Amino acid sequence: MAHKEKQKEYQELLGALYHDTDYVFIRDDGKPYRVNSVSEDFTDFLKKHGLPKIRLHDLRHTFASVMYEAGVDLKAISEMMGHSDIGTTSRIYTHFFDDTHKEKLSVMSKVLAN
Repeated sequence: MAHKEKQKEYQELLGALYHDTDYVFIRDDGKPYRVNSVSEDFTDFLKKHGLPKIRLHDLRHTFASVMYEAGVDLKAISEMMGHSDIGTTSRIYTHFFDDTHKEKLSVMSKVLAN
């Protein structure tokens, strides 16, 4: 609610200069962000903090994979991911943790622990 109130403040302040859209995440003048701006900001964040380059979307895969490995049931993960079909979640994520990937993932765990 505070977000919407802040937008209303900017709208009143800017008057006719405010671009009235129905978007939730907008710049202060009401204009929508460029399509790639969030991805570009994420890339800048990774560089600034010396982290390896990954796509923003990869965070979804990481989240689902970690949840699955931690024992969260597939239906719950599917719901959190917004998948309409549990089969989608199963096809995309369950193969990540078969035995062929365990060794590679342990390397990632060691890196993240440091």
